[in-house]
Amino acid sequence: MKPKKIRRLIPSLLLLVFIAIFFCQCEKLFKSKDDDSNVAEGSYIATNASDPEFVKLVTKDGEIINVFGTRDANGMPDEVKQINITIEGDQEYVFLFNDNKEIETVIAANGTVFNFEWLSSEKVALFIDCNDGVNQINTEIDLNDLDAEKSARVNYNAPIRETGNFCYDIEFHPFVDAEDWENAGMLKSATASGTVYSLRTTSCGAPTNQQPYSVDVFDITGHVHIKKLYAEYVSKGVYSITIPSGTAPTIDPQGAIEKLTAILGPICDAGGIYAATLSPTMCVYLAAKLAATGIGIKVAPAVGVACTGVVAALSVYCATLGASGPPGSPSIMDKINEQKLLEDFKSQGEMRLYVRFHGLPSPILKAYTVREGVSAILNAELSANAKPSIRSLNLSPAAPAAKQSYTITVSVFCLPVGSTVSISMVGTDGWTQNSQYTVSSAEESAGTYKMSVVGAATGVRDEITVVVNTPDGQSITRNASLIFGG
Repeated sequence: MKPKKIRRLIPSLLLLVFIAIFFCQCEKLFKSKDDDSNVAEGSYIATNASDPEFVKLVTKDGEIINVFGTRDANGMPDEVKQINITIEGDQEYVFLFNDNKEIETVIAANGTVFNFEWLSSEKVALFIDCNDGVNQINTEIDLNDLDAEKSARVNYNAPIRETGNFCYDIEFHPFVDAEDWENAGMLKSATASGTVYSLRTTSCGAPTNQQPYSVDVFDITGHVHIKKLYAEYVSKGVYSITIPSGTAPTIDPQGAIEKLTAILGPICDAGGIYAATLSPTMCVYLAAKLAATGIGIKVAPAVGVACTGVVAALSVYCATLGASGPPGSPSIMDKINEQKLLEDFKSQGEMRLYVRFHGLPSPILKAYTVREGVSAILNAELSANAKPSIRSLNLSPAAPAAKQSYTITVSVFCLPVGSTVSISMVGTDGWTQNSQYTVSSAEESAGTYKMSVVGAATGVRDEITVVVNTPDGQSITRNASLIFGG
């Protein structure tokens, strides 16, 4: 068989592999959870008016769901910000929501990260950071048309794109000003309730959005687990952690249940995230999109496992806390209340705070000693031994229209003077672009490097490679791809 025909068969074969991964795991992962009495010891509704945790559910099969968010002036649950779901013993999946109540980031148990940029209520740009730490998938999704057969097909016969009045050089942009960074965190902390800790995340001193996805409170010995919390995003490199106040009032659990029912159910209804954005249909559709990328064959197994796990975890939520029964029927939260499983958490004295950040090949753990009633700034330097790193690679837009240009943005940290940042791309129409930037001062060791790319015909696939080389011989690479009109 000719090489060209083999190349065109790869996407179809890859799609079959991805779908096989998905359906072979369904019997193990998807279980019936529609019994609203599925409440085990350890479940509770939080009744402390300053507690950022709303509810914790432990099912009889050992799954654990923690729901966090903000409360209104009366201490009642207001908006969901984060849901942590643990299945299969220790497989934790983290769902983060933005201020518009849309899913923003999902961190899978195997380290794969799904980032969502909402373009409208029906369209979303999806950026998948693969767990190999090198590859990234970028695509745009129409939630009203999740037909795998209509996924983008690569155009290998398009005429080469035209040049024009265009700048092809890399441009450097520093991160947010340090003074603005400091003030943003303090203003947020001053308005929060409970004992607030301002978490400052840096890499080589520069603020970074490396996501803290899990916060655990232990006693001062570090051996007895007390409570799970979350870190709320404030601004670049600034997060807020609130430990419930020992003097906060206790809220009415029945009122909390009514509020929780109103804000938790819509996540799983016909217009919620489970219905489209994170549904089984999405995994199959994503397989077709992945098959069309130049790097799909390298990452399909890990992305397939991650997508399957995410859907399985969310299905546990939607069959329990997110389930809507017949009108007037008791919910699973009513069952928790009936069993008097309530928690009015009151922190006392000194405690140990353990914060986990997403990192590869393994999460990054930071520990702090804190005292109830005493706010503090917690610093988290996330570059081990000032190791150079490419923290993110973004393509905007993720799926440009035909002839539409796009921008490659690379966030880097801890680059020694003399390092080089190289960005290159090659399209299936034969077009290539490449540029190199040399770090000439310490001010350029952390920031974003950007390069614009000329638009191409529908179906043309661009493969992007970023390489950072340091004076001592280290080399760091990130890869991504996109398809025009796809």
